[in-house]
Amino acid sequence: MKVERVDTYVYKLVRDGQIVYIGITNDLERREQEHREDKQFDGIQVIKGPCTREEAERTESVQLDIFTIFHNGHLPEYNQTYNGK
Repeated sequence: MKVERVDTYVYKLVRDGQIVYIGITNDLERREQEHREDKQFDGIQVIKGPCTREEAERTESVQLDIFTIFHNGHLPEYNQTYNGK
């Protein structure tokens, strides 16, 4: 029986109250520090987690879809694709 790890988070980076990135990680502190090297943002906020990687990927996709609906088809400033890859 395979036991799925429940250690992944869906998060957003926010600047001036606006979402600038949506992503997933299994280490929030490390990922925040990595983002600080090349992105400007005020903070990181957890959308969902901890959860399985599969759940996180689905949630990330839904969150990006919702964002694009409300922003004329545009992704958040730092997202380059619809699935984070």
